[in-house]
Amino acid sequence: MAIVRPDIFADPICPWCLIGKRLLDAATDARPDHPFEIVWQPFQLNPGMPRAGMDRRAYLEAKFGGQIETARACVEIDDKARAAGIEPNLAAITRTPNTLDAA
Repeated sequence: MAIVRPDIFADPICPWCLIGKRLLDAATDARPDHPFEIVWQPFQLNPGMPRAGMDRRAYLEAKFGGQIETARACVEIDDKARAAGIEPNLAAITRTPNTLDAA
């Protein structure tokens, strides 16, 4: 069987990227004979983020359009994360960092 090397681009602070990784890991673990050799690539979702990052609440409300929309997005992230076996603590995040230097 030929090896398939998909490149997956992910931002290290993106909750959806983490959820997707967890689901991909579960799928590949369930099929150990899979032909994939995953190649992870960095991706900066927010290139306009100030170097020092910014207040998490202000960032999310600007991104989603207010408190209600932010709450809805956070509930969806929390639900999907828990379904994937991740125990998030979104309330503990006070700043959204700039991930330019993340490795």
